[in-house]
Amino acid sequence: MRVVVATHNRLGQVCIETLHAGGAEVAAVYTRPPTPAIADQIDLSPTAEAVDAPLRMVESLNTPSVIAELERIGPTYLFVVGWSQLVEQAVIDTAAEAAIGMHPAPLPRGRGRAPLAWALIKGLDHTALTKFELTEAADAGPIIAQEPIEIDQRDHAVDIYERMLVAADDIIDDVQASLHERRLESVPQDESRATYWPRRRPQDGAIPWSDDAQTVFNWVRGQSRPYPGAYTSYAGEIISFHRGVGFQEMWGGGQPGQILHISEEKIDVATWEGCVSLGEPHLRGDSTDILSLVEAIDLQEGDLFQFRLEAYSAYMEQP
Repeated sequence: MRVVVATHNRLGQVCIETLHAGGAEVAAVYTRPPTPAIADQIDLSPTAEAVDAPLRMVESLNTPSVIAELERIGPTYLFVVGWSQLVEQAVIDTAAEAAIGMHPAPLPRGRGRAPLAWALIKGLDHTALTKFELTEAADAGPIIAQEPIEIDQRDHAVDIYERMLVAADDIIDDVQASLHERRLESVPQDESRATYWPRRRPQDGAIPWSDDAQTVFNWVRGQSRPYPGAYTSYAGEIISFHRGVGFQEMWGGGQPGQILHISEEKIDVATWEGCVSLGEPHLRGDSTDILSLVEAIDLQEGDLFQFRLEAYSAYMEQP
């Protein structure tokens, strides 16, 4: 069985390693050039070398030259994992048996972008990793396998991401024999149950202090590492947080965004009728600690976090 894998993240890396361990010939690995906008991008050079596969760096799979190269390789299966670009039918047709994707949502619910972040932001108690046949429509192909993943109220993006990696290994293992024997089975998705989650950009992460405490707490944990973090502004600086330490739904003092208490471990901030405790701050794009943050921007209890578009725009324009 000959496979080609197109990916730029750890989920795809697990697919490469598990397929190789199961006896598949990894004929080529396609990846994207280093791109700051891809939060979970990794260097796949060591992985490709370990499975003795050439590494191709391309901006898109949909170009005539890439399609021609895929046709020459002639993969039994083409895996496109975490690619963040739709692939055209000409790409799908280069696979003798099927082109296969993986989507971190319980399809048909959660088609579209940023499914892991949305699951946490929306406070869901479960999600899934779905393996499916690729079609030109986003995440709409027949389902091959689906691994459920529970979400605890204290989980952050990195916690679910790690479970996704385990689920990817399990799913590939479960269908490995079917892949080798070319008897892959799949079930069409129920279109009546399909939902679509929108794209998220870094500038969409401004913390909504006027929402309730649990909403703010979920907002922070859904956009934490490996993503850019939920952010706010103070004194012209952009501060992002990657850890929700806790929250209280009812709290009598402070206006939304007001700093109630500062300690070595966390900053307590007022929300609508509540309070959220935050940690793991980033300042000017770099990780720091609470006390260093306080000293760097002269932050004090009683001060007010807010969002100013001009501050974020200046931050985004930094080299």
